[in-house]
Amino acid sequence: MDKELKKSTEHLQIAKRVAAEYAANKKFVKTMETVRPSILSRLGIDTDGYLSFQYELPDRRIPKRDRSIVEEYLDRRRKKEAVEITIAERIDEGQREVMNAVFIDGMSNDEAASDFGVSVSTVIRMRRKVYRELVCELVWQGICEEE
Repeated sequence: MDKELKKSTEHLQIAKRVAAEYAANKKFVKTMETVRPSILSRLGIDTDGYLSFQYELPDRRIPKRDRSIVEEYLDRRRKKEAVEITIAERIDEGQREVMNAVFIDGMSNDEAASDFGVSVSTVIRMRRKVYRELVCELVWQGICEEE
């Protein structure tokens, strides 16, 4: 397989996985912000708004068990926000509501087609567009490598 095609396919697979994991990442982030807000605030991690793409943990000493959970939090939060940013900023206004329902609310393609009065193939086309745009966002955030 051509190297560029393989890399492009890998990025698409990453985008699909990030989108599929969205609900779990959202739940983890909310739980962490609810249960462990003190560790986040002590590290200067703002839980309001979007996380800076280049955010790195400070060099100060963090207990080992806390460092791993905070690193997982940051990773999951970046992936969660990548989906949200992609839909909010990169998807056409006419398609945004459908894609919010599919990606954010977890609606199936069939349910979205029925609820929004479009064909299933239209929802699938919209979904593919989100995957392509999600790859751009993931590359920009450094979650996957540039093609």
